[in-house]
Amino acid sequence: MHILVVFFAYLLSFLLIFLLSLLVSDVLKLIFRLKRKTHLSILISLTTLRFLYTTINAFCIREKETQIQLPHLTKEIKAVHLSDIHLGHFRGENHLRKIVNKVNELNPDIIFITGDLVESHYNSDKQTIAPLKNLKAPIYFVDGNHDAQVGVEKLKNNLREIGVRVLENEFVETLGLRIIGLEYMRPNFQTSDPLSVAERKTIQSIMPTIPVLDSMPTIVLHHTSLGSEYISKAGADLYLCGHTHGGQIFPLTLINDKNFVYNRGLYKKGRLQIYVSQGSGTFGIPLRLGTNPEISLLILQSSL
Repeated sequence: MHILVVFFAYLLSFLLIFLLSLLVSDVLKLIFRLKRKTHLSILISLTTLRFLYTTINAFCIREKETQIQLPHLTKEIKAVHLSDIHLGHFRGENHLRKIVNKVNELNPDIIFITGDLVESHYNSDKQTIAPLKNLKAPIYFVDGNHDAQVGVEKLKNNLREIGVRVLENEFVETLGLRIIGLEYMRPNFQTSDPLSVAERKTIQSIMPTIPVLDSMPTIVLHHTSLGSEYISKAGADLYLCGHTHGGQIFPLTLINDKNFVYNRGLYKKGRLQIYVSQGSGTFGIPLRLGTNPEISLLILQSSL
């Protein structure tokens, strides 16, 4: 099954790139009245180069630095935000080890992982996630929709065994921060989400039960940006999430910009700042075009 999944995923990837290249080459043919042989050469070249680029780009993780000002912060904090690593058929222990090495080079004070660490039963065992124990800063984790699909409780227990702090609708205080971690759930009961395992919980119902202090900066971790209105209403300062992959591949990047209010990068909603990671992995087809897999380095600074 693993071999079949990989084969058909790359076949679909190639066909998608071929279609995009065909559209470009046909436009060029119409504009410049190209001969058939020239048109075919352009099509083959575009398809080959694009397929190689998008495939390689999907595994070339970049560090993206963003400065974020928070009220009542007593000192500057270097935080790393990871999301959507998607360990599975295309990424395993070696890929995670590469991420861990890059994160350690950044020398962060704290590390946040906002879900979809795994995406399939393949490469979701203890050995695959073991490199996380080599991270040199405290790690805080909340689950995502794909984690739930492969057995989220087992994953959480494995993470706890290697020293990762799993947050389940609770808060911790460290480095002068109040960190609230939410399980993957719907924003409210009116929203349908078949991937949510927390059927009796929503962001709307949970947030009022977790205290937010005006005297301490509050960071909320959740897998998606949906429900940001309830995070904002609670008085939080920073909302860290992922899920969107930024659209992952053109032209889905354009569609995502329309479908998601917060698709990638830093946004502001009143007092609340929202940072959406493009993720470190890919979903479905192992391609990246128009987006980059990222490790988000967040420089938290005092706004006072």
